[in-house]
Amino acid sequence: MITKTKQQGITMLGLLMTLGLIGFFSLIAIKLFPLYFEGLTAKSVIRELSEDPSVATRSIREIRKSLSARFDISQINSVKAGEVKIKTLQGGKRQVLLDYEVRTPFLGNVDLIVKFVEEVELPPQSSQ
Repeated sequence: MITKTKQQGITMLGLLMTLGLIGFFSLIAIKLFPLYFEGLTAKSVIRELSEDPSVATRSIREIRKSLSARFDISQINSVKAGEVKIKTLQGGKRQVLLDYEVRTPFLGNVDLIVKFVEEVELPPQSSQ
């Protein structure tokens, strides 16, 4: 008498499809991680600038110079300090707007695009 046994496990095709999906999403993660890390670092630099008490006495040119130095120290290459918008609002307050996109090649002619936006208010400019 022959008894039927239940098959257990995954087929070769199922294994290959699973490994392919894991590889695909791993590639996306590997490509995006440096971009997000750099974006988070740029956002923290902008926030640190808003918490600097001496920024109220600086001109826009000095603020850009400080941002450029901070970007260089933090190894931020996707955005330059000249691309950061600094506006003077009513009441002498100033606003710093970091708004940029980064494009990285993915597969063939497909690119991944990531957009970063951070907006902070600086203390009012003190009159001297």
